[in-house]
Amino acid sequence: MLEKRVKSRFSHRYVYLSQPRALPAYWQICRQGLMIDRPDVAGEGIDVNLEGYDDFHRFWTRSIEELYKQRPFQNLLQYHFYSTKSVSAFLTEWILPLSSLSDKDPTPKWPSAASGPTSLAPPDSRLQLLSTLSDLDLGLLIAAARLDIVAHTDTVNFAMAYDEYSSLVGRQRVQSSTSGMLALGGSARVWSRGVAAVAWERLISLGILVPAGIGGGRGLGHGGLDGKMWKVDVVLEEIPAAVKLSNVLARWCREM
Repeated sequence: MLEKRVKSRFSHRYVYLSQPRALPAYWQICRQGLMIDRPDVAGEGIDVNLEGYDDFHRFWTRSIEELYKQRPFQNLLQYHFYSTKSVSAFLTEWILPLSSLSDKDPTPKWPSAASGPTSLAPPDSRLQLLSTLSDLDLGLLIAAARLDIVAHTDTVNFAMAYDEYSSLVGRQRVQSSTSGMLALGGSARVWSRGVAAVAWERLISLGILVPAGIGGGRGLGHGGLDGKMWKVDVVLEEIPAAVKLSNVLARWCREM
């Protein structure tokens, strides 16, 4: 009981930090991950008395500054700024290039913006796909994402999502009837399980629902459509920010 109450109260709190609004500001943040300015050396625990440290510090600073002036580096920097503004994604691109440095070849080389299977860059966000979904697709997705909060579970199957979806539509019909909105088209339609199953499979095919468990495949497997467990690859709070929702769907995202 204590575990459930603690999770319910604290596990869905987020702190949002404003992202850099201009490319130079974004670079200044990323720069701190690639080089250390003189005033910050002591705070990083670096022994500045080591033989050759001053020479290497000047060499490394000059190397990064030279990289910054080159077109491939600018392409990579601008790619991450204009697509996600994620500092961690940009720095992740540097893990493999920096780990390949040696005393024989200490010169850093820029990673490519499309470095193939060796890239450690995060996968593309699924949020851009939400604008292609129908209202039914979005309704099922919201219902599945809500279960992480209302049912304290991070895995969901079609049966659970459809029950939550049906409950939300039923609640909306009651509210619309009470407020006199039925005549204005304020009621919501409950789609059949067969139609909803097609929408559920579409979410799977787009990768918005990912198989739960290690080695889980996209096939239905044991339990069929109703029993196969999935994880929702987006968070409920992200959905209204990624796509324009109807008033009803937006309310489902807000009201628990």
